[in-house]
Order: sequence, then C-alpha cells, then structure tokens
Amino acid sequence: MDCRVFCRYAATVGRVDLALQACKLPTKSVRYCSVQETVHGCATVGDFAGALAALELFDDNDHKRSAVTMSLRVTEAAFANGPRATPFRALSMD
Repeated sequence: MDCRVFCRYAATVGRVDLALQACKLPTKSVRYCSVQETVHGCATVGDFAGALAALELFDDNDHKRSAVTMSLRVTEAAFANGPRATPFRALSMD
C-alpha cells in the first residue's frame, strides 16, 4: 500500500497518530503528499484537530504557505461533505 493511501485511510478511521508517524517515513516530496492526504482524510470525517496536527508537520516557509491554502480546502471539503459529530478517536471506550 502506498504511504499516501495509508495516511488517508488511517486519518479517515480516526487513527491520526498512525498517519502522522507514516508521514515522517518517506522522502520530502512524498511526505508533502502524505500530509495532504492525512489532512484530506481528517477533513472528510470532520476531525479538525487531526487536520491541524497534520498541517503542523510542514517545516519550510513555502510549505507553510501551502498549508494555509490547504486549510482553506479542508474547510471547503468539510462544508461539502458534512462534518461528523464526533471523531472516532474522541469516543470513549468505557
């Protein structure tokens, strides 16, 4: 499985911690795409805390400008897809 696909699926099912660790593995160019997929996966399910954590992985000033653009896409995607009330990772396992 491609790292980008793994990041997106992990973020979608509420395992942002795995997605963030996987983003650190590949080369810098693939890492950028992996972070994008993580943000998209989080935005799809309305997990904005996970999306923010993924956006903080950008280290260069150029990437920070791209992160601002991407955060606008996150908001737009959430509006189009509809946010989920509670992300999976916030649910209690009592």
